[in-house]
Amino acid sequence: MTAIDLTCLGIEEIQNKRIISGIGTWLSEILDYLIQEKRQHEYILIVNFYAGEFIRERFPGFEIVEIGGFVSRMLLKYLHKSTETILNKIGYNSWVVDHCKKIDKLWQPFGIPILSYKCNKPVLITVHDFMCCKTARDRRDYHKLISQASHVVTVSEYVRQKLLERYPDVPKNRVTAVPNSIVIDHAHAGPQREPLSDVGKKYVLDINRYEKHKNAVTLLFAFIRYIKDYHDDELELVFVGFGSRQYLEELKTIAAENHVEGRVHFYWGISSEEKNRLLQNATLFVSPSTNEGMGRTPVEAMMFGIPTITTKETSLYEATLGLAVYCEDPYDIRELEGLIADQIQKRPKEDLLREIADKARSEYAIARIWGRYEKILGQISMTGEVHVQNK
Repeated sequence: MTAIDLTCLGIEEIQNKRIISGIGTWLSEILDYLIQEKRQHEYILIVNFYAGEFIRERFPGFEIVEIGGFVSRMLLKYLHKSTETILNKIGYNSWVVDHCKKIDKLWQPFGIPILSYKCNKPVLITVHDFMCCKTARDRRDYHKLISQASHVVTVSEYVRQKLLERYPDVPKNRVTAVPNSIVIDHAHAGPQREPLSDVGKKYVLDINRYEKHKNAVTLLFAFIRYIKDYHDDELELVFVGFGSRQYLEELKTIAAENHVEGRVHFYWGISSEEKNRLLQNATLFVSPSTNEGMGRTPVEAMMFGIPTITTKETSLYEATLGLAVYCEDPYDIRELEGLIADQIQKRPKEDLLREIADKARSEYAIARIWGRYEKILGQISMTGEVHVQNK
């Protein structure tokens, strides 16, 4: 059986019983798909000891292997450090996998060194980006992780090429680009009106982590210029995300200093239903991000038939299939202001937006994407050779 490692899910997500991270959402959609197809018996889920109850409740029918237990509780009590990191370093996680006779291969869907571990069975890892690879030691750790894996999936061709450039000794046939699947459930988006109680009927939406490289500050200044230059008294701006509290406070300070705090809304870790309701009712979606391994949220917006502005940085042009509106310079406030004005005042025809939505849904359909993963998992061995075409 294939084991799926869910130890990457954050302790805050588990405690709040709400999976909000992009990777967590993607994994949840895959597990829901397997439940829908009644195939839970084909997979084992590996979870941290504190996640067992929630995972059993959220994803019924899967066999669960809990890592930690008494060992983890003692580490948390006396060391007050990340249990996952310590268990990886002392080899406890790999010992559990190696000694579980039912497991014949392992998929680690969050391929970063701090959350990954070597075992004596074929391992498939998914690399989403290199945001955690900042120092020489990080680069060495990533190299070790990638070299030890039986096969590597990257979430875009952009990330695949970056990986091969960084580590030229890694054979090309051991790295395959497969995008993350995306599921949009319109049935759970809620009523068409009133996306959230304090948001108006006309708004620009940005769903991203509150981090500097997501570049929300450029969007905020472009919005401030637009409502003044075009005398728009109705348009509002909605940010949704989590991440850096400090960066969020900086954005709030800018809004207050420019006297638009009543028209700019900030949300932290909202539910999938609330997010979908915001997407369903948005006037325009803007993601001025400067670094993405794939770029899920602008694709989600396209699937909802919303005019979408993003950048061509890193993987974003690839992920959005060249079908969005693109800001050539992600830091150019005037350029972004002009694009916002064009999309609001000259909204694309609904037929075009539906066509874009259909193409995005087809490209990222979960049955199609998971089919590629299963083909790789079916072929991997300790040699790492598979026969699946890159995107």
